[in-house]
Amino acid sequence: NYAVDGIQIDDYFYPTTSTDFDSSAYSAMGQGMSLSSWRISNVNHMVRRLYEAVHSANSSIEFGISPQASVENNYQQLYADVNRWCTESGYCDYILPQVYFGFANASMPYAEVVSRWSSMLQGSSVKLVIGLAPYKIGTIDSYAGSGGQEEWVNSSDMLLRQISTAKSFS
Repeated sequence: NYAVDGIQIDDYFYPTTSTDFDSSAYSAMGQGMSLSSWRISNVNHMVRRLYEAVHSANSSIEFGISPQASVENNYQQLYADVNRWCTESGYCDYILPQVYFGFANASMPYAEVVSRWSSMLQGSSVKLVIGLAPYKIGTIDSYAGSGGQEEWVNSSDMLLRQISTAKSFS
């Protein structure tokens, strides 16, 4: 019983890629789709229903999604159709990818990831908000690959640069 401005869901859409997880449901309801397409369809249905439920309860509340930053991982591991959510109405009001990477990250450099998400939203009414990782300040990023592991330790202005870069794409 308190006022909220919005409802947001996080990035855990499908619990596993294992075919055993939902094989009986897929056999009964897959309707000729590939397992991956069927799972994506299920997640899209859930997201659309959440969007509709939030807006039917209060049309002024925003519904947002915070997927992981890797578009490919969203599709291949979580069955999350982030491109559809970014470009078609009725899925979300804003998208907040978790861009928890430095500029020197070998596989997911910050500026390139933000640019990709920004380009996915061209011409869309969905707002882009970039999720940052202040908890990484002063830590070694063991996932960054060569050259980027020390970036969060050595860059005292990391968040400032990330905010500035994100604003340049809006």
